[in-house]
Amino acid sequence: MSGAHIVENTNTENTNISRTTASTPPPQ
Repeated sequence: MSGAHIVENTNTENTNISRTTASTPPPQ
């Protein structure tokens, strides 16, 4: 159960990072 919960937290953090990156123009 703990492992699955850690994965959930990681996914949420990744989503937050993606949103922050999306608000900033990606370097191209």
